[in-house]
Amino acid sequence: MSNPYFIFKNFTIRQDRSAMKVCSDACLFGAWVAKEVAGDPAVNFILDIGTGTGLLALMLAQKSAAAIDAIDVDENAFLQAKENITASEWPARIQAFEADARTFRGHQKYDLVISNPPFFEND
Repeated sequence: MSNPYFIFKNFTIRQDRSAMKVCSDACLFGAWVAKEVAGDPAVNFILDIGTGTGLLALMLAQKSAAAIDAIDVDENAFLQAKENITASEWPARIQAFEADARTFRGHQKYDLVISNPPFFEND
C-alpha cells in the first residue's frame, strides 16, 4: 500500500482517496510546467484537467500568480484535491470542481490547459 500522503517543500498531498497517486512523472511534469510559467504575465488563468490529488494545480500555484481551476470527474479525486487545496497556502487562487472535461464550462478563457493523463498497464 502506498503512503497516504506525500510531503513537498511548501505543501502536502494527501492521496488516500484518489486512485491516481503521486508519481515521478507527475512531479517532473509539474516542475517543468511550473518553471515555464513562473512569472509569465501572459498566464493568468489555468485549467488542470483530471486533477486527481491536485498536485499539478498546487505546483503551478506555488510558482505563478494565476487563478487555477482544477477539475476531476471522479468524486473521490475531487474531494481529495479539494482537501489538499484547502490545506495549502493558495486556496484563494485554486478552485476544484467535480466535472467532466467534455461538458465543463469555465468562467473565463484559459491561458494554459494542463493534464497529466493516467497511465494503465498493457495499454
